[in-house]
Amino acid sequence: MLVSKIRPFLNIKIDDDTYDSVIEGMYAAAKRVFYNYTNHIIEEVDTSYTYINTSTDVIYLDGPVNSITSVQYASIFTDSLSTMPPSSYNLVRDILLFDEVKSYYKLLISYNAGYANIPDDLDYVLVQMLSFYFSYNDRKVYLSSDENAILPPEKVELPRYLKEQIITYKI
Repeated sequence: MLVSKIRPFLNIKIDDDTYDSVIEGMYAAAKRVFYNYTNHIIEEVDTSYTYINTSTDVIYLDGPVNSITSVQYASIFTDSLSTMPPSSYNLVRDILLFDEVKSYYKLLISYNAGYANIPDDLDYVLVQMLSFYFSYNDRKVYLSSDENAILPPEKVELPRYLKEQIITYKI
């Protein structure tokens, strides 16, 4: 994110860097809130999830999923993980489908998700969120997600037009 690109959206002169740290913090807050609404990972990352005592043939992953690195499982009788062959599961969008329902004591899914480059339309939604936070209540939105903060971004009700844009990214 280029702060100089965002300043005009906030009615800040392009060369005024007074609020840069605030803008960067609010952009990070917008990404957190976006994730909370959609389970949509913005920046590319290698991640994994562990499921304990599960019986399923469908798992919803935080997306957008780029690739599955491995799917490992353990039975109740052993703690060691075995790797599941890729032929026993399929990835459809951000949903991992298994060939059959099985019970697993432990299921570890490792995968790569997020964007190498944030698409312009998503970046625009994040900038609109940032603009809302920046102007909300005379800049009293705090950057901390600390529970003791007076008004962290996660507790600010977003306006309907932003919610409608964000929801299009949900699975």
